[in-house]
Amino acid sequence: ALNGEYNAGSIKATIETAALDIAQLTGDQRFGNIKCRLAMEAHTDGKAGITSGKAKGTVEEMAYRGYTYSNANIDIAYAGDIVSGSLDIQDPNLRLSIDGKAGIGRKKSLRAHATLSDFCPSALNLTDKFHGDHFALTMEADAEGTTIDDFSGTVSLTDISVFDPMGGKPDAGLENATLSVGRTEDGRKQLLFSSDFATLQLL
Repeated sequence: ALNGEYNAGSIKATIETAALDIAQLTGDQRFGNIKCRLAMEAHTDGKAGITSGKAKGTVEEMAYRGYTYSNANIDIAYAGDIVSGSLDIQDPNLRLSIDGKAGIGRKKSLRAHATLSDFCPSALNLTDKFHGDHFALTMEADAEGTTIDDFSGTVSLTDISVFDPMGGKPDAGLENATLSVGRTEDGRKQLLFSSDFATLQLL
């Protein structure tokens, strides 16, 4: 069901579905049904289009590649040139939490924190490799720039691990890996990768 109202530059809508067939809507047969409850709100000044908005809700179930994901909560806001929000998924084979904000104006920026507590790609039918392997990591991203040429920042991964909950394989891991983009003291573009076992610099 879709319900909405418009009043003096304010748009409000709610969407609630029990079994909406995404494949039928998009023609993409990888998708199946979605069950969700979403509330959305947007504001417009009548000239520049939408100036701010927000969306919040729960995707209880969504089928993709023959697997039904469950328990995803979304909370997103847009104001000016900034998009911020969070995504929290607590599925048996995908537990992921993301918080952050992104600048989408002339100067682009991204600041985000993500915790991937459990990810089993073979159980999600995303690959026929890594059978039974589960992955986990924590990510921090902080980057900004106007063009690709002047973009700078870092993406850091910590507590990277591969594990088997059934104990059939030995666990493996990496404490940290960081990718940095910026410039050297003499102004040259620099790409620096560092981890527990190696450091690589590209100029």
